[in-house]
Amino acid sequence: YTPQGDFAYLQCLKPCSGTVYPSQPYIDQLLPDIRNGLITSPNLIPQCPNCGGTMYPNVRGGDWFIHSPYLSQQSRLIQWLTAVQANPSNRLVVVEVGAGWNTPVVTRWPMEAIVRETPGACLLRINPAHEG
Repeated sequence: YTPQGDFAYLQCLKPCSGTVYPSQPYIDQLLPDIRNGLITSPNLIPQCPNCGGTMYPNVRGGDWFIHSPYLSQQSRLIQWLTAVQANPSNRLVVVEVGAGWNTPVVTRWPMEAIVRETPGACLLRINPAHEG
């Protein structure tokens, strides 16, 4: 489950719809045009196919973030956790990799809550940049 979104997709910054678009075709078009760190042909900057607005990576960063593509993943995670928690013989280890303090309500705190609410569970947090 990717609650923070995915750089593999772009979305309209407005957003004008709930649609996300694969970013790779846009990247493939842009890369040959970059000179000294700048895009030399502004017409290659991704624009929303629906409204012509600015496109941005589909990653959490503001109230424009489109979360709907990840709802089915979220639902499967919740179903799986419910099944794990229902069987006391199950042992759960939550491995959290690279979650800092940028948006703790999205990653850190939910993982801590899962561990608190699951008897015998443990949390393995890996992030050399943000201890604790």
